[in-house]
Amino acid sequence: MEVMRIEPQTITHLQEWLGKTESLSDTVTAAPVRALSATLDRVDPEPSKGTFLPELWHWLYFLPHARESDIGPDGHPKRGGFLPPVPL
Repeated sequence: MEVMRIEPQTITHLQEWLGKTESLSDTVTAAPVRALSATLDRVDPEPSKGTFLPELWHWLYFLPHARESDIGPDGHPKRGGFLPPVPL
């Protein structure tokens, strides 16, 4: 197994990302819940205010929206903004 060595100046540069946070807001609406229910072939009641979502369904909301020019070759936002430019 090859060991990757990281130069001290790289470590110093990457430490600038320590403690960074990101906040997103969203309005929880019924349409994504209905869509995922249909995709999973579930028969769920019509969601309304106060309806509890199944575990992990909160991932339908609070999604980042990167501009096309800010998307990397893997389809995710390029590193160097919120995430450090770590070559993984």
